[in-house]
Amino acid sequence: MLVVEGTRLLGGLALEADRWLGVERLRFLGAGPLSPDHLDLVAAAGREADVVGALAGWLRRPGGRLLDLDGLAEGSRIRPALPRHLRERAPEIAPYALLPRDPDAYLARLPSKARNTIRRTTRRLEAAGARYRVAEPSEADRALEDLHRLHDQRWAERSGFSANFPAFAAAARTGAVRGEVVFHELVVSGEVIACEVTFEVAGRSSFYQGGRAMDDRWRGAGTMLRAAVLVRACRTGLTEHDFLRGDEAYKRDWAAESRLLLHVQAASGISGHTLLAALRARSAARSAGARLRGALERSSHAGFFSRGHGE
Repeated sequence: MLVVEGTRLLGGLALEADRWLGVERLRFLGAGPLSPDHLDLVAAAGREADVVGALAGWLRRPGGRLLDLDGLAEGSRIRPALPRHLRERAPEIAPYALLPRDPDAYLARLPSKARNTIRRTTRRLEAAGARYRVAEPSEADRALEDLHRLHDQRWAERSGFSANFPAFAAAARTGAVRGEVVFHELVVSGEVIACEVTFEVAGRSSFYQGGRAMDDRWRGAGTMLRAAVLVRACRTGLTEHDFLRGDEAYKRDWAAESRLLLHVQAASGISGHTLLAALRARSAARSAGARLRGALERSSHAGFFSRGHGE
């Protein structure tokens, strides 16, 4: 969706459209297992109100549709353009680290246990021949193959990323040429034993995906690699490293700050509102079911359903 004035592009919003239960559905480009984060409209400086107004006219036009925007940036500018009746899902946490130019200053902020683990692991793996490198953009195809292989080794059928790898790879090749997708690798005798993919845009780095060999010889390879990635980010002048959605415990060792990622649903037309109401009802039923299961489990642990109780 582009907002133009004559031949000048003022801004826009990237969405993909499909039909869900017979109703048009609009989502962020790449929505689903690829989990795009921190998304919003884009607008030329000083023309934000014009872009919001033009997008509002399009998004609120007559007809039935559902807008399902997962990964919306906190403080998003697109919200005023959405249909008025919104459903907000529980937000997700996205941890991030502010980066100084001196990597030692960053590492000094980490918990002492994490620093000790980095030192021990790095010494052991370097003694075994492990070296950090950044793949050249011309190596993107080879780097993607290694990423796919190592990600599958680590996650296998538990990964939703692998099934959608072709879509990611198509975009990543273009991003690598532009210098916005970077493949970080830990290599032993020419073999990649761990890899991470980051996005580097507007002075910020974002961790997207990774994988590592499951051979016990290379345990801790992910820790050594992530430390190297963050040291490089500091030295190259990047100001922030974002771990994207998910409040997993390991991220807290590396990142002290966090943002919210929003999931907003909105509808227009009778069919859109009917579908949105059904989604609300389904969500409420699932929440009630989860509460009931939790209550039953607590009661069971307390002995209320033990043999002979109540006889």
